[in-house]
Amino acid sequence: AAPLRADQPATDFFEQKIRPLLVERCQGCHSSVTGKTSGGLALDTRRGWETGGDNGPAIVPGHPEESLLLRAIRFDDPDLQMPPAGKGTRLSAEEVADVVAWIKAGAVDPRVAGERLGGMSADDARRWWSWQPLQPVTIPEVHDTAWPQTDIDRFILARLEREGLPHTG
Repeated sequence: AAPLRADQPATDFFEQKIRPLLVERCQGCHSSVTGKTSGGLALDTRRGWETGGDNGPAIVPGHPEESLLLRAIRFDDPDLQMPPAGKGTRLSAEEVADVVAWIKAGAVDPRVAGERLGGMSADDARRWWSWQPLQPVTIPEVHDTAWPQTDIDRFILARLEREGLPHTG
């Protein structure tokens, strides 16, 4: 495979080359979403490979030769070979080269799906009301135009007037 080019953003490289590889070849046995994390390793989130499994962090960004994942997919260590015998074919030279290029470029990984933030998934948190863009609203008309100093005052006064209550300020 061609090395990661300067004109190809690292996120694009990840999305086009690395994510599909991880999904197709790794996440069957290494996924926090399915709960199947062989060797304690999840490869479906950045946090998963940063934390690593039983043998430590799977990837050292910028340092492919120090990354356990690379040692495993190259079959450099007889005790750490991925995929293991009977679980699929070895990665092609091109796939291994893509992983090397990705790690060398800093192992950019934009994935957050599946991670939990304050008790909810990152996707749910992203949809939370307070993170949504503000929508334009119509400022209510009020009878007492001298009292409100801000648009928020107009909302408060409109409700007070609707309930028949006086303002106190």
